[in-house]
Amino acid sequence: MSTGVLWYDWDSKDNVIFEEAATNKHGHQRINIQEKHDCGENAPGPLVILSPLRFSFGVQATLNKAGDITGYSLPISIWDAFEDEPTQKEFDFYAALKALKHLCRDHLEEVYEPEIAGMMKFPLVEKEGKPPILYTKLMYSEKTQKIHTLFHSKEKSKENPHDYLDQYCKVKMSIVVDSIYLTDETVSVQLRLHDVFVRPLPQRMPLVTISEDELEEDEEYELEDEE
Repeated sequence: MSTGVLWYDWDSKDNVIFEEAATNKHGHQRINIQEKHDCGENAPGPLVILSPLRFSFGVQATLNKAGDITGYSLPISIWDAFEDEPTQKEFDFYAALKALKHLCRDHLEEVYEPEIAGMMKFPLVEKEGKPPILYTKLMYSEKTQKIHTLFHSKEKSKENPHDYLDQYCKVKMSIVVDSIYLTDETVSVQLRLHDVFVRPLPQRMPLVTISEDELEEDEEYELEDEE
């Protein structure tokens, strides 16, 4: 897959293409986002952002009100909380996401109105005193209940994404900037994970152990209480 414009060197919105909104059968609108590629006389292609290697809490399931799985995401911390400041790669990645957010909002203001632009949600969560968290959706089919985002590692060309459900890991991601999706209630920028390089991390280990003698003592106390 072409990586298109290198966002860390990006400085012109002329490279980004916002297509005309298409309306689906539900009356919702989708504005597809692409970029101009160098080949084929600047023919449009996918707009892709590459992340540095970052910490993640693992694949997270998204549930509806009935408790059914409707998708998955892979949240990452843009930088570590214990760092005095982000590395240059981390800051460049963060700056690219912020630039994309402003581009999308500016486009909505231009085509629709400030009220619509003000409704826009972007999957980058920022809280004072904490590192920003990016929530990117995996490519997932509700119909087949299959994840189509490719997971791979140093050891394997293809990993099972479900093995990383709620598992600490380091990841490097290829993120496709898909579209802006508009309903009557929400306006959201859709980011999709094309592929993920994943490196497992040690999980939390139990610190409490109990011996057979302790178990027997506990059972004796329970018997004494019953008497």
